[in-house]
Amino acid sequence: MNLGVATVTGSVPVKIGRVDAATGALYPVVQVEVRGRDGTSVFVDAVLDTGFTGTISVPIGVIHELGIVRRRRETFVLADGSTSESSVYDGSVRFAGSWFETDIFSTHYVPTVGMRLMHGANISFDAVPDGDIEYRSLDLPRPRWPLHRQ
Repeated sequence: MNLGVATVTGSVPVKIGRVDAATGALYPVVQVEVRGRDGTSVFVDAVLDTGFTGTISVPIGVIHELGIVRRRRETFVLADGSTSESSVYDGSVRFAGSWFETDIFSTHYVPTVGMRLMHGANISFDAVPDGDIEYRSLDLPRPRWPLHRQ
């Protein structure tokens, strides 16, 4: 799905993605750009996941392709109460038109954008196939966790 990467300024809502219904279920999907240490980048379609408290999860193959450096491992509690472990990498991500230096979590599943990356935004979508996803900045100060605009 080619969604393009929007540039978001001010508090005017900007379209940043579409609702994907290819599997029969509805998933809000946005395109993010992940940049490696040498400046090369890859576009990744990621599901907005309000249950994920981290920043972004990216397939391990993309992380290896970009040569992103692993920093640590983290254990997470999933919605069903089970735990899962993930490697955490230092990286750069462009989401909703802005670049962030942030944690990137590895996944073997669907890439996701978590609540830390969505912080300070009003994101709404039409929950129908091909429904628009809109982003509006709330113009709040950035939190202190490792997430920095470039």
